[in-house]
Amino acid sequence: MALKYVGEKQFTEQCEPIPAKNEFGIDTLQRKMRGATDNLEAYLAGLAQGNKAPSPWGALYLQTWETDGNPKGYTEVTLHYKGLLSGKIPDPKISFSNATKSTTITAKNSNDDDVTYDILYISPQVIYKSVLNTKKGGAPSYDFAGDVTIRSSIYTDPDTGQRRGGFPPNLKFRQSVENDVFDPVYGSPYFERETTVSGVIEQA
Repeated sequence: MALKYVGEKQFTEQCEPIPAKNEFGIDTLQRKMRGATDNLEAYLAGLAQGNKAPSPWGALYLQTWETDGNPKGYTEVTLHYKGLLSGKIPDPKISFSNATKSTTITAKNSNDDDVTYDILYISPQVIYKSVLNTKKGGAPSYDFAGDVTIRSSIYTDPDTGQRRGGFPPNLKFRQSVENDVFDPVYGSPYFERETTVSGVIEQA
């Protein structure tokens, strides 16, 4: 005798939608849908990134979804939406930290020999999280507060082959964009942009 499941075969909402804001200041919405597993394939085929959420969430758009993997009976599908309910772009979110970094610099010594220095240092780091309505525009910059700290600088003595501590001449520090990533908010004109600005040590 086969087990017969009784209940709603079409996918319907199981609880109140869950609104929130993410780390960029984008409005998000999570909806839990449930229906017969036999109808799952057809239901998923009807989903598309950029679909509008139902009223009163019509300014939010479907981004991703996942199922609970239940192979029999009834399956739950979680829908994730993003957008800006107010239509107003939020202020950028800025966080500060330090990054441990390393570099290799080759310089001439007093005998005109090439000497390679392995340098370990700590640099200020700024992470920007912003919402844009275009992918145009340069990466943000920031005048770092705080110092660059060199933890170690080791080179190989060209005469003896021994590893020694010492610094190459004429070091300087400059800002560097470590990464600059745009992620679209499907269905909307918006992008989530995450930019990390740190610093590098190099020869002047």
